[in-house]
Amino acid sequence: ALVHSLDPGSRTFTVIQPYDNELQGKSYYHSWLGAVDLTGFDVYPCNLQRGCQWSKIDSAAASIEFVNITRLAPPNFEPDSFVSKG
Repeated sequence: ALVHSLDPGSRTFTVIQPYDNELQGKSYYHSWLGAVDLTGFDVYPCNLQRGCQWSKIDSAAASIEFVNITRLAPPNFEPDSFVSKG
């Protein structure tokens, strides 16, 4: 909204990366509704302490769908990048 008020013809894009537990869920994603023209979501289901929790992707997708963010950048999940190869 701010960018469009300053430059009405512009196209805006952001990638949301909810790393912390408090930066997840419906209320967090709702705060981005209408903020930009195109939204990308970068969900990391794996970390060194807890391993992979693939349900994080489904949970994020459900929250995004619930708040009705519809202009999405295509997701890019590369499972091979989460698996130790050696």
